Amino acid sequence: MSLRALPLKGVAMMIILGIKGNEWAWQYKRWDSIEQFRRRQRIWMYWGIAAFVAPFVLILGIVLIIVGILGYSGYIR
Repeated sequence: MSLRALPLKGVAMMIILGIKGNEWAWQYKRWDSIEQFRRRQRIWMYWGIAAFVAPFVLILGIVLIIVGILGYSGYIR
């Protein structure tokens, strides 16, 4: 398998899961009600957004700490 094909497969899988994911989740488990299913899917959506945003926030925090340390020590004016 080529390393160039991996990102394309990842993008394709994200698209497929975005289109079919809720349908598959609905079919996989017996839910008490549509409201319960939607509530659970909303929770998963929030966790997914948090997992996507967290690395960017972490990197930004590290960069700000480094800039702060360099500024405090006089390397940046």
